Amino acid sequence: MSRYGQRIGLSGLALVAALLMAFWISPLQAQDASPSTLGVAGWSQSAKDAEAALNNRYISDADLDAVRERVASDREKARKVMEAGSVEARALQAQLDVLGPAPDPADSEPEPLRKQRQALELAIAEANTPVVQAEMAFRRADALVKELDNEIRVRKNSQLLSGGPSPLLPNTWLAAFTEGSSFFVKSVTDIGRYIVSPSDGVRTIQQIILGAIILIAGGAVFFFSYRGLLKRFETPPEGKRHRRRWVLMVGASYITRLVVPMAGAYMVVAAIFMLGLVSSTEGELGAVLILAPFALIGAHWLGTVVFAPSSPALRFVGVDDASARSGRRFCDGLGWTLVAGTALEAAKAGYRFTPGALAVYSAIVVLLGTFCLWGLARVLLSAKDDPDSIPANDGLMSQNILIAIARLIQLSVAAALGATLIGFTQLAQQALFPMILSLGLVVVSLVTQSVLVVAIHALMGIRPVKNQELMGLLPLIIGLIVFLASLPLYAIIWGARVTDLSEAWILASQGVDLGGVRLSANALLTVVVVFVVGLLLTRWLQRFLQSSVLPRTRMDTGGRNAVLTGVGYLGVVAAVLLAVSLAGLDLSNLAIVAGALSVGIGFGLQAVVSNFVSGIILLVERPVKEGDWIEVAGQTGIVRKISVRSTRIETFDRHDVIVPNSELISGVVKNMVLSSRIGRVVVPVGVAYGSDLEATKTVLLGAATGHKDVLKYPEPSVFFMGLGDSALNFELRCFVGEIFNGASVKSDLLFTIYDGLGKAGIEIPFPQRDLHVRSMPEAFRPAPEQPPTTQ
Repeated sequence: MSRYGQRIGLSGLALVAALLMAFWISPLQAQDASPSTLGVAGWSQSAKDAEAALNNRYISDADLDAVRERVASDREKARKVMEAGSVEARALQAQLDVLGPAPDPADSEPEPLRKQRQALELAIAEANTPVVQAEMAFRRADALVKELDNEIRVRKNSQLLSGGPSPLLPNTWLAAFTEGSSFFVKSVTDIGRYIVSPSDGVRTIQQIILGAIILIAGGAVFFFSYRGLLKRFETPPEGKRHRRRWVLMVGASYITRLVVPMAGAYMVVAAIFMLGLVSSTEGELGAVLILAPFALIGAHWLGTVVFAPSSPALRFVGVDDASARSGRRFCDGLGWTLVAGTALEAAKAGYRFTPGALAVYSAIVVLLGTFCLWGLARVLLSAKDDPDSIPANDGLMSQNILIAIARLIQLSVAAALGATLIGFTQLAQQALFPMILSLGLVVVSLVTQSVLVVAIHALMGIRPVKNQELMGLLPLIIGLIVFLASLPLYAIIWGARVTDLSEAWILASQGVDLGGVRLSANALLTVVVVFVVGLLLTRWLQRFLQSSVLPRTRMDTGGRNAVLTGVGYLGVVAAVLLAVSLAGLDLSNLAIVAGALSVGIGFGLQAVVSNFVSGIILLVERPVKEGDWIEVAGQTGIVRKISVRSTRIETFDRHDVIVPNSELISGVVKNMVLSSRIGRVVVPVGVAYGSDLEATKTVLLGAATGHKDVLKYPEPSVFFMGLGDSALNFELRCFVGEIFNGASVKSDLLFTIYDGLGKAGIEIPFPQRDLHVRSMPEAFRPAPEQPPTTQ
């Protein structure tokens, strides 16, 4: 089991070392990676050693790894030589290009030029010889590395699938008891011998006193010192004023729960070594003491962070207090499982157990781990999906995700138990311990995500009330980034080697060819980063223009919006072109394919393209601007938004009408405010026959001239429009400075005119009809009255 504990630490160091080599050491090696400093003979010898190792069935795994590492190193050196090429060959090729292509009949070229061409071609071939040799060595080494990886993978799988005696057999328990007793006696004897005569010298009084002081101090730190700090950190405030400060203090409590007990525990371990009770370099107990505090305290910390039995507001899962306490106890049990597995691996290194005894010991460890995992799965299945009562998880640990994790845990438990009972102890450990470590990594990722979200909120000043969309999206983005960053650790936990990650990184760095374009992880990352930076700069420039530059100009609102929209389009296009250019992507090979596709796409998307071009014309020529009152396609309203494809018009009934931009360019558009906001108001009025016409005209002109919004020039006028059926028809025509006030001005004029005509005694008639009946059909005539009959 110790190999599982070592995977995390070694993988972290390996990843850091790989990054340092990639960003610091690689440029130095690229300068030295020349054919003069690299030995082709050394590469060939490494390849021969690898071939011999592959043919040797008895070579150890460690020797196979060493051979693989040497061949991979030679492959990297050859790749750098191959990519760097030959400077001399490039210079000679430039001279050869001056001569141009060779003529079809070789004899037609003049003799001096032909000899010079042949000499240059020979020199180029000689200059490229080291590069060709490096490419051959690279191909050979790459094939051997794949074969070595396959051999190592096959050996590992065979070890996992190698069976042994079942722990259900009675003789295995007898062997386990006998060998366990012998191992216990041996361990006690070794400890007593080391205390009496330590291998690293006799302890002085000063060392004993110092060790005792460290032992007492470590115990005090571990048991007493940090509990008061936790109570202070995790006491929630009464109001929301100090909420952010409390969140930061809770984060400090998380660190305190892990760092302070760990420091106290390792102080105790150091004191034990210093007092000479256990050797730090010899014996199995020393290895267990070194790894045990990390496993036990880490498991307890993870259980406290996830379930928070004493602080329901800090829980990542929605369970009750009793389930929370049970969940933390199961996490503590998983820590003891890791310690037991570490102790078993350490014991196997110092004592030769029989397969039957090992089967029993492994079964005990597996049973302990599966019991705790199964209980933890049941706690997760009882969780409620209530984000309001679980503010700590930011919605990431929903009930569906918890159910999926619990089912995976139960599946792992079933696989581990089944493999143990039939004697496949290695397979059982592979199903059990990676699941435990993966759960720990999940919790660490959640804590990291929460800390980053809180830090970003504090740095950017994001308020939940004003930034609800960002508050909901930011935790998901940070969680996805943390998950992607932790993928290599998950791979190592589940059995991948660091060399496997290196191969994956090399493959991603080299990329794949897609239509003549090489896509690699570096190129894609460059494209994404440059595009995002360009997009952010564009948005910043738009905000700067909107707040600082455009308000100082005489442009109207529509012009400002057109400038901002144009800057946005140009910024996006520039970001895309710059990202592709800096990534080194050559898109010329896709020109033919793009040309062929553009024909079909053009027919299918001609309406969309037409609307897009029309939108650009609207932004440039500006026949229609945002805020204009227009009439198009039978719709009348105010232009609210001009986008790339369409324009949104808000009618006076507060309805939104989406009009394609092509109709605004190719159709007839009536714009009431294009050149001026002055508009005419026409008020029709009818008076009775026999009314005083001059008095009527005076009333109408007086109403217009007395209104404050009616313009003096052009001056109002009254027109006698005709003799109607029931009235004499007049029209009052006047102009207002703001056409949007036309309806209210007309209403005011009608009120004034009605009042003025009434005071002047002028009647406003209503339609009248006189009906004269000349004849009636027989069917509609009333029946004649009958005379009364007499008896």
